[in-house]
Amino acid sequence: MNVELMKTLTLLASLLVVVLPTFADDQPAKPTPAKDVVSFAGQWSTSYGVLTLTQNGVNVEGNYRLGTVKGKVEGRVLILRYKEPGATGEAKFTIAKDRKSFTGVWRQDGTEEWLVWNGKRRESRPLGFEGLWETSFGLMRLSSGAKGVRGVYEYPSGNATIEGAVKDGRLNFRYEEPEAKGSGWFELSEDKMSISGKWRPDGSQAWQTWTGTRRMPKAGRVWLVILEANWERSIEEPEYAFGDMLEKYFTMASARHVSVRHRFFHDATDLKRFCEKVQFIAEPVVVLISTHGTSKGITVFGKTISADVIAKGLAGASNVKLLHLSGCGMMSGSYPRQVHTLLKDQATFPISGYKTTVAWDASALGDFTFLSLLLIRGLEPDAAVRQAIIASPYLGETQVRGSSFRPLGLNVLPPPQN
Repeated sequence: MNVELMKTLTLLASLLVVVLPTFADDQPAKPTPAKDVVSFAGQWSTSYGVLTLTQNGVNVEGNYRLGTVKGKVEGRVLILRYKEPGATGEAKFTIAKDRKSFTGVWRQDGTEEWLVWNGKRRESRPLGFEGLWETSFGLMRLSSGAKGVRGVYEYPSGNATIEGAVKDGRLNFRYEEPEAKGSGWFELSEDKMSISGKWRPDGSQAWQTWTGTRRMPKAGRVWLVILEANWERSIEEPEYAFGDMLEKYFTMASARHVSVRHRFFHDATDLKRFCEKVQFIAEPVVVLISTHGTSKGITVFGKTISADVIAKGLAGASNVKLLHLSGCGMMSGSYPRQVHTLLKDQATFPISGYKTTVAWDASALGDFTFLSLLLIRGLEPDAAVRQAIIASPYLGETQVRGSSFRPLGLNVLPPPQN
């Protein structure tokens, strides 16, 4: 072989070693073992409603009321894209060390500002006696807490109550109706979808049968129940019904999951009776009371309805997501706090409303904005209040320069920590 050629080839080889970069670091990275990937899979209660995620390795897909998401997990961060009927954008979720919550931000394509999107993991609990039951004595809602199992069931002259404790799989209870009281017990079927038991009134030795089947909520369904007092003070005044406008508003395509019911009440008895019926709806409910009001509470035909009327009517209503007092100044006094105090450990829902005297047009626009964020956008009540004030600044507590509307002081009172 030519010696000069060999020298040349050797020199070229040495130059290649020096000049050409190594490609070892550019090889595809080894996939992260599945056991080391943080899991975002499951259901999350978020700033924009329930978010359901599925995960395959680092790849994540999901959906929420407004659209879908798709992304990848990098360490403890989920980087994703979201898609809604009228918008797309990006988001980043950072999961907590205990994997029970995440802090996140999002922004729409074409914008620079990041907004908050936080979430808490929805723990799936095995089905127990809690829930809505269709029984041989009408609808019954049961809830459980530190003091055992409590509930209400339908009765012609007013709701009846039930209270007891579970021992060895059996719920032993006492019941009380307007005209009678007694004791009984229920047992769950193997599939947790039905109950069967016995009852007897005090003083009787004869047991009678009491059975029921579980009524499951429809996925994604939410209710707006409007309880409205008549605004007209004389026969000369034209009819006005805020609830009629809300019923028509929530017929849009994006609100097909919202069921609206509108009822008029005339006094405390009416209001209590309608409140009692709310808990016999299987799905989450927003209760809106539309009436005149003051810092002392609801006013109907010049009379104030005390907080205990609402508390008694909504006691045990574990399906209520929010009570909205749509009237003048009812959030400026102690009325909302009185409702929570009277409910005691059954105060599970927040209460929202206005701190000031509200004009018809201002309050209507405010409620439409707030309810849209709450029921269509799927925001939690506190987030819906914040977003409503951003969209319509006069809903806050500060006078907006140049605004024709005075500040309404839209506010939400969270339930007490029991």
